[in-house]
Amino acid sequence: MILAYCFGASRHHPGLNQKYLGQAEAFAQLGYTVRPQSFTFPSAATPLTKLRHSLVYELSALWTLLRPSTQVAYIRYNPKFIALNVVAALAAFWKPIILEHNINLKNELKTLKRPFERILHLIFTQVFAFSPLHHVAVTAELSDMVQSWGIP
Repeated sequence: MILAYCFGASRHHPGLNQKYLGQAEAFAQLGYTVRPQSFTFPSAATPLTKLRHSLVYELSALWTLLRPSTQVAYIRYNPKFIALNVVAALAAFWKPIILEHNINLKNELKTLKRPFERILHLIFTQVFAFSPLHHVAVTAELSDMVQSWGIP
């Protein structure tokens, strides 16, 4: 079975890269043929470089997700990837899409003073309630948060 693994965070940080590699390996051990999509840029990269890497990632992730041969997708949720989130919510009507939640973005984005991302996140929490996406959370607290959006 072919799995699109979309990791929407820069793998420059060693901890994130380790998580990415570990999850990809775990999926392979479960028998999936993994089609990984990710990006890496140093934290000191210019905004233009970050934007370029992010756009290439999103387009690659969309292509991998929508390929007919891709049977299931596992996506690390990031509200910045608008097209990927919208397409994933729609694609979940015809193929299994798993969305990983690993942080309380509502609070985190407020603390980081990122109002645009926070608004996107609040919009997507409403959209996701109407989609047959499968949601996983890395803690019980995050699982409760996802359920508070009206998602079982």
